[in-house]
Amino acid sequence: MTFYEIDVTDAEAVNIIFKNHNIDGVIHFAGLKAVGESVEKPHEYYYNNLVSTLVLAKACQMYGVNRFVFSSSATVYGDNKVPFVESMDLLPTTNPYGETKAMSERILTDIEKANPPFAVSIPVFVKIVVAFYLFTIVLILKSYYRALLGGLLIKKQNSFCSFMRREKVV
Repeated sequence: MTFYEIDVTDAEAVNIIFKNHNIDGVIHFAGLKAVGESVEKPHEYYYNNLVSTLVLAKACQMYGVNRFVFSSSATVYGDNKVPFVESMDLLPTTNPYGETKAMSERILTDIEKANPPFAVSIPVFVKIVVAFYLFTIVLILKSYYRALLGGLLIKKQNSFCSFMRREKVV
């Protein structure tokens, strides 16, 4: 597997990767994720989280990649009762981080409706099981050496993936 350290908001860099590889699907968690910081730096959160989603979705459409998994957050469900399920209505969020997740969900849902066969999955990830879930998704795709893992394309202090170790799975 080739590892690229790029900024996923850079459409040109993302397009080069899509052009040079036969990609089966995208798992996108290249987003900033600190709730408190999002209140202090809303512009950074809106820019990074929304633009990265738009860039990846557009590249998928341009290169015929029809599988897109978006890492959402329980913050999009506001004051709904737990346990949260993906079929719940999105409620008003309480911070810019949560708002970027809700907006990204709406954007991807609209793109999916307008562009079949583009298929979006938006599971609510619990940070403790993300690594296991990612591994399971990769096995289901049965071609993880060709999958573009959006979260591994960006290295920022507050990116979720900066807290994960990348290991080769045998």
